[in-house]
Amino acid sequence: MSSYESLKTEILKKAVVHGKVILSSGKEADYYVDLRRVTLDSVSAPLVGEVRGPGCDKFFLLWQHQLSYQRREWRNNPSRRDL
Repeated sequence: MSSYESLKTEILKKAVVHGKVILSSGKEADYYVDLRRVTLDSVSAPLVGEVRGPGCDKFFLLWQHQLSYQRREWRNNPSRRDL
């Protein structure tokens, strides 16, 4: 498995929190992405360094995909637009 694929797996496993989450604004969300859990992890941190090097574009494409997914979810669920 490539460093990119390993990092993607680690992000999905460790950084994405599903369930009711209270944001710092006081609002609720159904999920939260906390990258500190990945960047400070002993297994994931070296992968971040490897991917950020020559594979940097792939890493940022992954996050662009995540952001577009979040925007699509907000558009499809008007009751969650205030988050």
